[in-house]
Amino acid sequence: MNNRRFRSYIFYFILTAALACGTGYAGADQTPAEGQESTAKGGKVSPEALRRWQQLSPRQKQKLKGRLEQWKNLDPERKAEIKQKFQQYQQLSPEQKEKVRRNWKKMKNLPPERRREIVEKYKKWKQLPPEQKRRIREKFHRLKKLPPEQRQRLRERREKWQSLAPERKQELREKFRQKVNDRRNSR
Repeated sequence: MNNRRFRSYIFYFILTAALACGTGYAGADQTPAEGQESTAKGGKVSPEALRRWQQLSPRQKQKLKGRLEQWKNLDPERKAEIKQKFQQYQQLSPEQKEKVRRNWKKMKNLPPERRREIVEKYKKWKQLPPEQKRRIREKFHRLKKLPPEQRQRLRERREKWQSLAPERKQELREKFRQKVNDRRNSR
């Protein structure tokens, strides 16, 4: 998911949330009579939605109008995907929702290249088999339990490994495999 698509996903998510909460788009700021429905561009709008629309600031209205235009231009599969994500979000506990908001805030403040990197890693993660994900989580939890000095040493070793040439990495992997095989054979 590229940066633009990621941002649009979040905006559509917010738009869907706003619409689901009853904040509707209306062409005019007029509230109809009690029980009466108004027609706005794109369909009927309830009096409650119109009332909420009137409570929005001009800036909020402008943002929503722009998002609605983008929403109209989305293909049906993309709309369905966004609606599904919104429904999943609605099922979260308040603590989980807060965690999502905190993480989104952190993500928003990252440089674009770092966000892209995270999105790519997430894509790879989603494709991993459940057993591999379980092993990775276990390693992560073991790592978190290590003392800070030991974690730092591991980070340094990882950085050193990453700086090696591919040929050297392959050579070291082969040496490691050989040592493992030698140990197994000596038992």
